[in-house]
Amino acid sequence: MTTITIPSSLVYIGDGAFWNCSSLKDIYMKVTVPPEIITIHNLFDRRLGPECWATLHIPTNSKQVYKRVIPWNLFNVIVED
Repeated sequence: MTTITIPSSLVYIGDGAFWNCSSLKDIYMKVTVPPEIITIHNLFDRRLGPECWATLHIPTNSKQVYKRVIPWNLFNVIVED
């Protein structure tokens, strides 16, 4: 899997949701408010971390909100689509 789309109906993301997803290149978020994260430390594989991934795509005018929330603010590239 190289791309995933998080729908606007998502309320939270559970433990280990992106664990061992080394091929993931793009995450498309359809929610303007970043989803609640359950157990942030186990969301991403520590060896891969979000800072290694290419792009976090977020809704227009929501970058300031995402930049204030862990782990979304760890992405090197955040693009408003």
